[in-house]
Amino acid sequence: MRILALLLALAAAAAASAQVPWSAVSMGESRDGVHAKLDNLNLPVSSTPDNNLQTNSDFPLILPGLLYPIPVMVTFRFDANSRLAETTLSLDLPAMRRDWAALGSDEALYTFASDKLAFNLAGVYGPPVLSTPTCDAPTEATACTLEWRDPNLRQQIQLERIPNGHHIHLSYLPITGSL
Repeated sequence: MRILALLLALAAAAAASAQVPWSAVSMGESRDGVHAKLDNLNLPVSSTPDNNLQTNSDFPLILPGLLYPIPVMVTFRFDANSRLAETTLSLDLPAMRRDWAALGSDEALYTFASDKLAFNLAGVYGPPVLSTPTCDAPTEATACTLEWRDPNLRQQIQLERIPNGHHIHLSYLPITGSL
């Protein structure tokens, strides 16, 4: 039992360290402040037409136990006052096809990535506090939303996956309402 706890702790530490670039920014931080921090961390970003920031190329999300990282694109969304309101990671399918081609179809790539992300998030935050009923569906191609909460950082972490719709989003949002 102690070994399992140690392995989960190591997995949590590795998953958390892999997220250093966006962990350095805080919800509510100014757009300019976020941009400056990301520049200092060598995570190149550019502005989007709606005044958000996004990575210029895929970011290799390193997960414990995987030979290759999961390639994601990162978007930093800001509210009307130019304050950070959401950080979203989206699977970069062309890079995933390049690095993980042996897994087969696009649906298999999406299912693999979403399963690995969900497993690692559970290692960091414990069981999800919300799971849509479709997450228990017998088919892997079913849409699913899982949610965790981190009361220390006052944020919710939401994994939304729609493998047959080619969509995986991992969003970090401020917690609204009471814990």
